[in-house]
Parts: sequence; structure tokens; C-alpha cells
Amino acid sequence: MLLSIRPRRAVFRLSLLGSFALTLTGCWEMGTAGDAKIPGDLLGDYSVEAELESSTCGEGALGSEHSWKFDVRLSRSGSALYWLNGQEAISGVIDAEGAFTIETNVKVQTQAAGRGRLGCVIWRMDRTSGKLVGQGADVPGFTGKLRFGYAPEQNSDCSELLGVSGGFATLPCEMTYGYAGVRR
Repeated sequence: MLLSIRPRRAVFRLSLLGSFALTLTGCWEMGTAGDAKIPGDLLGDYSVEAELESSTCGEGALGSEHSWKFDVRLSRSGSALYWLNGQEAISGVIDAEGAFTIETNVKVQTQAAGRGRLGCVIWRMDRTSGKLVGQGADVPGFTGKLRFGYAPEQNSDCSELLGVSGGFATLPCEMTYGYAGVRR
């Protein structure tokens, strides 16, 4: 097993990548305390069940599971839909029929550049698209797809994260989940 023969700093990088994995849902999950200010009109709090539909990242990459449950709060103001994760309101666009798209990106350095090595910086691109069920402020649920894309930044060497437990099978890669949310 490659991980067992890697130096301790590789284990630290995988640990850092593990905390990166915890943010897999962090951009999308609603926290229980310190919720962000709610912009627009509150639509409700929802229980969401998601199922993995595809992954080019590899089985169990970043601790991903085939199914997963989380809660989220949604609000709306005109053509903006807000996905509240407890820390901030992530905004997206919504049309008159209730179809929505929300995108966010985060950059994570998993290994600093050093003597003779480039370092590793990974971009995670999150995108959800779906459709609200119901009209106006009466939204009993929604369905959609959630995509997590991972790509090394240009001039990064992320090879130590490939083919190891908790790492990636390949980069760039993407995981796609289908989900349904029901108002609690």
C-alpha cells in the first residue's frame, strides 16, 4: 500500500485532503448554529436525500458515500435563490418556473511548494441545478443534481493524491449526486 510507505508529511496532506472532503457537503449543508442572515423570503427548511449517480474520482474518493442525507434552508428574492448553509447564503438564479442553478468554487492547497517540488492546489467546483416543486412561497420540495468537480491548478503536482486511500483515482474528476428535498 503506497500510503504506508509515504513519509509523515504525505499523511498530513491526505489529512488536509480529508478535511477538504468534509467540505464536500460543507458548501451545501445547513449548520445548526450561527445560521447566516436570511435574504429574501424564506421558503423553508428541507431534509434532502442524495444518491451518487456517477463518479470519475474513484470509489470512496474523499470519503464520498453512495447515499447521504443533509438539511438545507432555502430563500428567494426575485430571480435569486439562496441555499443557506449556516455560514453564508450561497446565491444562484431561478426562473419563473422554479428551475434553479447555483455555483460556487473553492481553492485548497494540499501541499505547499518546496525545494524541487511544485506543490498541489486543487480547485473544487460545486454546481447544483434543479427545480422547486410548488409555486411562489409554497414550496413543499425540490429535486436536482449536485456536481462536485475537482481539478489541479495549473503548474500543480497533485500526483501524491492519486491512487491512495481517500484520494483520487484521477484528476480532474467529478462526482454527481441526484437528490430530492422535502420541507420539514
